[in-house]
Amino acid sequence: MFKTERLIIRKLRLTDVSRMAGLLNDREVVKYTERIPHPYEYRHAREFIKKSLEEFGKTRYNYALELKGEGLVGAVGVDELLRKRGTLGYWLGRPYWRRGIMTEAVDLLLRSQSKDFDLLLSRVSVENIASQRVLEKCGFVKVGMIPGEHRNVFGEVTDSFQYYWGH
Repeated sequence: MFKTERLIIRKLRLTDVSRMAGLLNDREVVKYTERIPHPYEYRHAREFIKKSLEEFGKTRYNYALELKGEGLVGAVGVDELLRKRGTLGYWLGRPYWRRGIMTEAVDLLLRSQSKDFDLLLSRVSVENIASQRVLEKCGFVKVGMIPGEHRNVFGEVTDSFQYYWGH
């Protein structure tokens, strides 16, 4: 578990299913994602949490993002972990946007767990300005644009930016 004055990053729990399903069943929250289904149901949350817990520390580090006093507001994590390299991903419920929460969470994850990662990658739709800002504020470097590479959960295709972070 990692903390700041207002945030807690902790392992996911099965008790997060209801809150996660509620926050992710929002088209605006998932419109830039590639793997979060819509509509998002309790079974999706349960399956994701179970898999995350089974593979925690092996091939992934997925965490609940909790705002003190409000419970789960999003998630942040690293998947596809192999030889201290992985892919950073995150989401945040819409009521919590534009408050610097995700930038604070990603920064905290990097500072608290940097010994576990040598290289992190993240792909972002060129339309997702908020995620681009999060990555850049946290020290990720934009490598370039990949035309037509991003296909969201609704099948819409856009270009994407590739970012990396490393020691």
